[in-house]
Amino acid sequence: MASLNEYHFLARLMAGYSMTTTHPSENQSYVRGVAPGALPLLGHAPQFLRDPLDFVTSLGAHGDIVEIQLGLQPVLVACARPLANEVMQRCDVFDKGGHFYDTMKGMLGDGVGTCSWSAHRRKRQLVQPAFQRAKIGAYARVMHSEVASLVAGWRTGQTVDVSPAFYRMATRATVRALFSSDLEATAVAEIQRCFPIVWRGMLTRMLVPASLLRLVATRGNRGFDAALASLNQVLADIIRAYRTAGVDHADILSALLAAEDEATGLPLTDAELHDELMTLLVGGTETTSATLAWAFHLLAGHPEVERRLHAEVDEVLGGRIATFEDIARLEYTHRLVTETLRLYPPGWVTTRLVTADTELGGHHLAAGTAVMVSHYAIHHDPSVFPEPYRCDPDRWLPERASTIPKDAWVAFGSGRRRCLGDMFALTEITMALATIAGRWSLRPASDRPLKIQPRMFLTPGSLPMTFTARPAGDAQAPAADGGS
Repeated sequence: MASLNEYHFLARLMAGYSMTTTHPSENQSYVRGVAPGALPLLGHAPQFLRDPLDFVTSLGAHGDIVEIQLGLQPVLVACARPLANEVMQRCDVFDKGGHFYDTMKGMLGDGVGTCSWSAHRRKRQLVQPAFQRAKIGAYARVMHSEVASLVAGWRTGQTVDVSPAFYRMATRATVRALFSSDLEATAVAEIQRCFPIVWRGMLTRMLVPASLLRLVATRGNRGFDAALASLNQVLADIIRAYRTAGVDHADILSALLAAEDEATGLPLTDAELHDELMTLLVGGTETTSATLAWAFHLLAGHPEVERRLHAEVDEVLGGRIATFEDIARLEYTHRLVTETLRLYPPGWVTTRLVTADTELGGHHLAAGTAVMVSHYAIHHDPSVFPEPYRCDPDRWLPERASTIPKDAWVAFGSGRRRCLGDMFALTEITMALATIAGRWSLRPASDRPLKIQPRMFLTPGSLPMTFTARPAGDAQAPAADGGS
């Protein structure tokens, strides 16, 4: 079981970066503008697809609230940080919706991450018990085992594309936390096969409105549909097997099966279980694997950051596999994770749909208006983060972090729709980063510049790196520390 110290260490760190309820529109005025360069029929979609991060960070030059066109769909982008967070905070008026979420629902279903505000409270109440303090410690034992398996086979001089390697580890850990039964081996293999196919097709579907181009039976469309259908079938088979067995496996699915609506006493239906599992699979794999890959990319380019990380993990771990109990002592490691998530937030953009006429920044927004927020743009605001593109984990030292506005770090969202799995993700990322850095130094295998790939999540794409065993880690390497 997790101790209070480890859980509260993570909770304190996260609490410092979650926003409080404010409505800046009430006492300030903001400029509303229009982004230039829209093309007939396509709008700004070509710019968005070509370089999404440059596009979203450039919009603030045209106003605090800026209108863009994605195809024929007008979208208002909340560029000013207080307004962006007001959109995320006022869940009842700025509901999850719009083209992005409509597209995501086609894949994930109507789970806690994608559902409307009217359904959210019930769904969150049903899912929340699966992420209670005691359960995070139990899931950490699975993470320990999977991190041990990841590093056990590496050798000095070996070159590995770490992005898919971290993805496979995160997938196995997530699936084992979700389903601890004997079905896991088949499920992991199929999920690993299908997820990349689905992700490759997601950004275009999110950015381009429904059209004849999406209805053509291309090879890509057929592959996407087949992969999504296979994922759905795997989950349906697992849910059916769990219900038939009627056994508490002490995993996330068992917790979801045991949950009852506090008002009606009814459990989740099979369809609802499917939707929650899809949501948790996505969050548990993409966020973890992308953040780990970004962290080692940053370490390779920042020798002093790497030196300080190595000093901490050598002292705390001495080359062994990190456990949940180590987390409270890995303070620099966690600051690096926080800074990595600032520089490269996996969920880099989100949309909301206005449910009733309202005002934002002193400007009228009619019901049905689509509004966009970019977490990436918020995290790179030079007025909050000096040298915003520089990796500086010490931004998050307590004395410095206290000067950063609480609405300036939103890697897991904010308000009542904040990601339920933030502690799960932070635990796995911290344990994996500390363990790997304790044993290995990773360097890019080529001098080719890294091209950021903002798809559904912000990932580095292919990232081949060459391993060199470190003295502290090499001394411990024969003991693979298989975990429990």
